[in-house]
Amino acid sequence: MRLSDYTIFIPVHNEQCLTLHGYTGAVDLISSGLYEALSSTGEINEDIREKLIGRGYLTDKTSEEETQYVHRIARALTGRNSYLKKNFSFIVSYACNFKCPYCFEQGRLNNHTHKQLTSKGVDLMYDALMHIEPNRQLHNDVITLFGGEPLLRTNKARVGELITKGCEHGYQFTATTNGYDLDQYAEFLGEGKLFGVQITMDGAENLHNSRRFHNSGRGSFRKILSNIDLALKYGAKVKVRVNVDATNVDDLGNLLDILQSEGILSHPHFGIYAEHISGEGNFCPDGYAPNEGDLPVSEFVEKLTHTKPPIPFDIQLYSNLKNAITYGRSLSLSSQHCGANSTTYILDPDGAIYACYDFVGSDNQIIGNYIPALVFDEAKMDYWHNRQIAKTESCAKCKYALICGGGCQAKAINTGRLSCCDDFESRLSAVAKHILNATSPKIN
Repeated sequence: MRLSDYTIFIPVHNEQCLTLHGYTGAVDLISSGLYEALSSTGEINEDIREKLIGRGYLTDKTSEEETQYVHRIARALTGRNSYLKKNFSFIVSYACNFKCPYCFEQGRLNNHTHKQLTSKGVDLMYDALMHIEPNRQLHNDVITLFGGEPLLRTNKARVGELITKGCEHGYQFTATTNGYDLDQYAEFLGEGKLFGVQITMDGAENLHNSRRFHNSGRGSFRKILSNIDLALKYGAKVKVRVNVDATNVDDLGNLLDILQSEGILSHPHFGIYAEHISGEGNFCPDGYAPNEGDLPVSEFVEKLTHTKPPIPFDIQLYSNLKNAITYGRSLSLSSQHCGANSTTYILDPDGAIYACYDFVGSDNQIIGNYIPALVFDEAKMDYWHNRQIAKTESCAKCKYALICGGGCQAKAINTGRLSCCDDFESRLSAVAKHILNATSPKIN
């Protein structure tokens, strides 16, 4: 027996080490003594040894046999994903009432603002869903509204049609919105309709207003804060995203204080998370460069770990690890990074279909069209929906591959690589420690 190539050690507090396995999904807290024994192939109690074998940490497989085993798992997981429910999103329009300097869509919006959804377009979108996946049971019942800004006051009639028609067919909705005109949609907010919104806030009032301002030049903070309170009162769930770089990383505590004082932070339907938008592979336009320079991932993690309460980050990884650590479950493994590689279809008003939110409006990333009839670009479909770790040479032998799913394809494109690891090892360690510091683990 030898130590598996896919064993991952994360030394933590109290002389313990969090141990994960890259293809069994095992997660355990072990003593520092056992960690040392495993690391140096020292003597291990026979009962413990059997448990370690059962969890995958010790194996009789060769390195090559382990790699081939991971490839078989990856192929099986990819095959499974093809039978998962399809996730649909509607781009209501590419127009936006904000001028955020770091907006990843900034260079594309002007080319597409003429594309406005019509009543006929609403019908065509719903028809397209049934052509993409004829089995209604294989549709996710939640449709996301996206843009541009989907909830502009000028979009209300069309969004109302989308929601009304969708509810008749058993769908409900979330929206990725800047939140400025959300009060115009009060009648649609709540369970079974527009039940959830994601809204970006980038700090306390002055800093937020310097980054996320209305086309008129007005600040948006107070109106957004009021609309968050409104949405919660109507029974909608609100998730606040904070786009973090060197400009605002030191203002996060001030934002939390305001949300706390307004009675929002502790609301059961409210959540908050942070996204690192600095450094390699980011989606900011070329002209956006904070005077403070890039924010290293390590500093981003350090700052978020010490906010009160700590702000979750790397949310997909965070949720996976938290479930494992908090409830004693195995990690959820995947051969693909996210829905863009398997189940996501984003429909725009002009008939284009995309797989990835980060490339909506990019003509060279259209995977198909649903107007005048549904036609897919098979090469583009294969590029996006069939990407998986066994096909990516740099992922083939990586112990983290089935946990990260091969990394973000959009970031890989931005960096000109086959994959973008984005310092995954450090992020995994930081997320794990973040969760252990904030929860009572139920793992072995």
